[in-house]
Amino acid sequence: TYRFESATSDKALPAGIATLLPSDSATYENGNSVSAKQPAQATYIDSVNDGTWTFKGYDAASAVVNKANVEFVGKWEFKANPTNAETYTPQVTEETIKVGQTPDLTDNVTNLPNLPAGTKVVDITPAGQIDTTKPGTYTGKVRVDYPDGSSTEVSVSVNVLPAPETQTYKVTYRFESATSDKALPAGIATLLPSDS
Repeated sequence: TYRFESATSDKALPAGIATLLPSDSATYENGNSVSAKQPAQATYIDSVNDGTWTFKGYDAASAVVNKANVEFVGKWEFKANPTNAETYTPQVTEETIKVGQTPDLTDNVTNLPNLPAGTKVVDITPAGQIDTTKPGTYTGKVRVDYPDGSSTEVSVSVNVLPAPETQTYKVTYRFESATSDKALPAGIATLLPSDS
């Protein structure tokens, strides 16, 4: 006879695996050697647990009949399908801002179009970790949330650049005579515009 057991401690075999049990209708005499028959297939897709069961083998490849029925116990091992977080690796680019600006790290995942549809990026940088009042290099953090419920946290380098110095200039006006032998009368000077 044949019996299957789970080799994965926290998972019970799905009922569908029982349909793969080999049958042996032959009868054997005492002292006969019996070789274990392989199951109809060595893998079983488990959609309920989102993974695959793989037949790992029997407790013995063969046995000798010794005044009793022979039982082969086959072990199946479960492996969960990889999550999106295990399958994909977010690529990030550094953020560069000027003093006083607020960084937006949610658009720094450069390969977002290649990640599963519905993937979201959330800035989880702790408050105060990036000092936008002082130039320097800081580290922010984003969490990439995948549609299957898994997530990955990724560090993002943030460069805070000094604010550019603002140069100020004044505008002045002056009138000149375009006629070489004529000087401007004093009254024209009162027409000068002013820009304060």
